[in-house]
Amino acid sequence: MKLFFTIALVLILGLVQQSSAAKTSCQSVCENFINHFITAAECEEDDFECYCAPEQLDIYAESYALCANACNRPTETKSTWKYFTKSCKSAGVKVGDYDDYLKAGLADYVEEDNIDLDVPVVLPVLVGAEEMRTGLRARDSKNHNMDYSEYYGHVLNSFWLIFVLLSFIRLITIRLYPRRGSKPYALVTKFRKTIMLPAVFGYKHITPVQFGRVKISILMLRWQTLVLILYGILNLILVFVDYDFVENNPNYNTWSIQVIRFYVDRTGILATAVMPVLLLFGGRNNILMLVTGWSFETFNVFHRWVGRAMFFHAMLHSIGFTAYYLLSGGRATYIKNMIKDIPNLWGIIATILAAVVMFQASYTMRHYWYEFFLVFHIVLVAVFVPALRLHLSDHGYLEFIWAAIAVWVFDRVVRICRIILAGAFLKADVQVISSASKIVVAPSLKWKAQPGQYVFVYVLRHNFWESHPFSIMDDKDGKYTLVSNAKSGMTKRLHNSISAKPQKSDSVRVWIEGPYGESYPIARYDTVLLLAGGIGVTAIMSYALDLKRRNRNGQHVIFYWMVRDEEALGWVTDELKEIFESEFIEMHIVVTCAGSSASASSEKLEVASNSTSDVDSEKAVPSSISSSSIPVTYQARPDISAVIKSTIVNAPSSVAVVSCGPNSLADEARAATTANMESCVGRVDYFEDAFGWA
Repeated sequence: MKLFFTIALVLILGLVQQSSAAKTSCQSVCENFINHFITAAECEEDDFECYCAPEQLDIYAESYALCANACNRPTETKSTWKYFTKSCKSAGVKVGDYDDYLKAGLADYVEEDNIDLDVPVVLPVLVGAEEMRTGLRARDSKNHNMDYSEYYGHVLNSFWLIFVLLSFIRLITIRLYPRRGSKPYALVTKFRKTIMLPAVFGYKHITPVQFGRVKISILMLRWQTLVLILYGILNLILVFVDYDFVENNPNYNTWSIQVIRFYVDRTGILATAVMPVLLLFGGRNNILMLVTGWSFETFNVFHRWVGRAMFFHAMLHSIGFTAYYLLSGGRATYIKNMIKDIPNLWGIIATILAAVVMFQASYTMRHYWYEFFLVFHIVLVAVFVPALRLHLSDHGYLEFIWAAIAVWVFDRVVRICRIILAGAFLKADVQVISSASKIVVAPSLKWKAQPGQYVFVYVLRHNFWESHPFSIMDDKDGKYTLVSNAKSGMTKRLHNSISAKPQKSDSVRVWIEGPYGESYPIARYDTVLLLAGGIGVTAIMSYALDLKRRNRNGQHVIFYWMVRDEEALGWVTDELKEIFESEFIEMHIVVTCAGSSASASSEKLEVASNSTSDVDSEKAVPSSISSSSIPVTYQARPDISAVIKSTIVNAPSSVAVVSCGPNSLADEARAATTANMESCVGRVDYFEDAFGWA
């Protein structure tokens, strides 16, 4: 229902604005014609208060009627006269009937070629047949370009519908196919192995590319890269196709000026047209996530590249208009039409703002100064959109701006509603455990969180406007259990403030927004390999708990958690105990900290509460874990590639590999799953919960 409401709203706004911005060739020719000789009455161009004044209304109304009639296009004639009467009405003057003015004008007129602009006009003016033909041809050419530019703007946005449909089909197959227990066709498996799963090249996807010690980018997945290459090619093609240039166009001094003007009109419209998609892809409440199964991260990738495409067109538009006015009349013409013209000045401001957005949205800025980036990004966009709106006030195409604003408002309203429904005055119990903060909060409205989903948490005592995403590790008895790793910004401030308390625990006021995110259908697979690294255990634990509680007969679940610090086991004490009770979940907890004894490879901790393992008296393993006989191994991180290969090769049927953790773990898991997926007798799918939001 939300999807249909949003589409309907966008279409209605678009059609209303589009109809109001339309201008026919006949109307344009008559406007130019009237403005050409109107200076004789000392009126400015389009100054309807002047030439609709009673003392000269008859002359100009009869001239307009003669011009509209000379167009010899009945439909356009009516719209041209309607525009004239409406304009005079806005100036407080009522205009009579078209036929009466036409009859009076035909009775006594002067031809355009016989006008002396130094002498006041005393008779209605008839445009020459050749001037009318040339004028209509020139305007038809301009309208052709403007119409096709708008059409191609819709083509750019419709481009994404193709991949939305394909992803919807893929989503259905993922949710249904494992039930069949058979292996996909070899061609399908090869396509998934070659296109869908791997990074664009090599094996690094989440691990950042560095220039020296500075992290500058991450590599996209291969399928994302191919989609964006097609999108880039489409953008380039649409800049250069379907123009209708006119020899000796009276509106432009030279052929090159005409070409430049058509190109800058095209690029300006294309830049404006992608605005709704740009804001849609950047929103948290993007309805297409439900249809495609794409993650927030994937939409963020596309959001950034749509933004870069918009900036590309905006730069061509701005540079082109600079060249256009300089070639048309030099520096004075440029200053008059770009600097002193208020709407165009707003266009310059909007382009500068877009350039700043492009710089501050770079990976380096997002990675090292994320909180600053986020606030500054919102502020810049909040100024950019009104600036673009003011720029377009005289040009039309506002349907795209209104649609973009509608998308943004929809997202913000839903976010506020989520916060209110969850509880505007929630209190969360926070406990510091090692380098993390364990958060337990009960939302007012009991939304049942699905495995893998997350919420955005606002800590009101620390910059209430900031929010961070946290995986919902458990949803039990109406309470969400979250774990926040203290790194920087809000998470560090929260950790420090709670650490200062005597019991290292406290209650804090929070807002919760969510749950968000897709829950992977891993319960349908016969073998499930869960791989967690460090704080990534929160997302993986939600799947493990769900599978344990489902207790599906015949399913084999392998759970790996690699963690550096023994104290971190306290993050998930109760959850580990519950999972360990299951007979079909095979658990592997690996502590990789440097202080662990290399000789102590594996022990089952069966000692009494409040004691430590005989393996190493320095290890302070949580007592509740120790007394539960949960296996803990002390060693270097396991060979994840070997674990995945063994799991896939030995699986009796379908396999799901799920990873969440450090960049290196996720990239290794993806590469190993991709390399071995053809070795399985059933279907193999890889799911990744990446917690690198920058």
